[in-house]
Amino acid sequence: MIKKYLSVLLLLLPSLLLAQYKVVDESGKKPKWVAGMQSGYVIGLGTAGTMEEARDKAMNNVREQITESVAVHVSSVSKDMVREIMMGNKSSISSEYERLTATQTGKRDYLKGIAPSRIDASYWEKRKHKKSKAISYFYAIKYPFNRFDLDELVKEFERKDAQLTKLLNQQIAITENFRTVEELKQCVSSLQKLIPIFIDERKSKAEVALEKCRGLLNSVYIKDEGSEPGLVRYSLNIGSRQVSSAEQPKIGSNCAQIKNVDLSSPVVKVRYDFENCYEEPGNHVSVTYRVYRKTLNKKFYFGADADNFEINLVGDLKYNPGHDEIVLRLESVYDQPVNLELLELNGQLGWNISKSLSERIDQKGMKLITVRIDKTLDDKASNDIVSGYLHYSSAKSGEKKTLRIYRSNMVFTE
Repeated sequence: MIKKYLSVLLLLLPSLLLAQYKVVDESGKKPKWVAGMQSGYVIGLGTAGTMEEARDKAMNNVREQITESVAVHVSSVSKDMVREIMMGNKSSISSEYERLTATQTGKRDYLKGIAPSRIDASYWEKRKHKKSKAISYFYAIKYPFNRFDLDELVKEFERKDAQLTKLLNQQIAITENFRTVEELKQCVSSLQKLIPIFIDERKSKAEVALEKCRGLLNSVYIKDEGSEPGLVRYSLNIGSRQVSSAEQPKIGSNCAQIKNVDLSSPVVKVRYDFENCYEEPGNHVSVTYRVYRKTLNKKFYFGADADNFEINLVGDLKYNPGHDEIVLRLESVYDQPVNLELLELNGQLGWNISKSLSERIDQKGMKLITVRIDKTLDDKASNDIVSGYLHYSSAKSGEKKTLRIYRSNMVFTE
């Protein structure tokens, strides 16, 4: 019985609300479609203090109803995104979505087709509240929207969705086929815009690709390509691949005069005059790039330090019993590439190893070297005192040197 009374109340509610107002003006005879549905149309209603506000609310009501219809059929875009686009309430994400999927010239974009110009009919009333005497306006819109219109809107979202997938695949391909720093920077920029848009498995793919692009950019280094007195040859590299950059390098010297810089090929050539330089250690030509978020710098020594190379052990050695690995922190004093050839170590706990190496230190600075050994040391110990030798050579001249390791602490870690 209660449900029966509630049903009757809901049917009478519009009439009860209208009974509080008096219609003092109207656009004409009230059409039947205002109070109900009509096949092939969406009926939008709005009430506000002014005619313009009521009309805008009615139009937004149309957009909201169409949004609900479209969102049911679109699974690759969030409902909030659909609403922002259909309602015209742009956020940074929906604006980027529309920019990335801009329709080609001459082709209609159905997502931009919901406009007041397509209204089929309208009706309005000027109302006066019987008690407060306040004036308000009621506005109704009859907007054409049939199954064909719904299908076209869904197809438009699907078309834009295919564009975004294509764009994502292009960025993923760049992580494998890059040739320039700028390609990778553009890859980062595009993926940062795509990730907030995706709500399916493409989001994780884009996130993985973004981290890879960033990692590649952070791994750019300057490689010596066979420099000689008076001429520096170098290239930018990522791993073993040469890359180019539109970034102009800063090239200088502590004493030499830079005569010419040839940037026309991947291997850059810098010619310099060092006649006025004193013959002393430290003379160099410096090359600096700003790549992504870091500064790259390499010094090409000439004169006394032209072919010099040296490495030092920094801090404690570390041993990981779980992986049978010894880790050394090495410092290369000069920019000459160094090949590590053989590590010989013995500890006070009664062990010794002799391990051939194939590691290379390409430039001045710190580098961690991990050496896997063929035996397990005492995993109950916390440290050991080790001595031995690290044999290395110049990658340029082949000259050999030996670093003596004497009573160094080796910490056992997990």
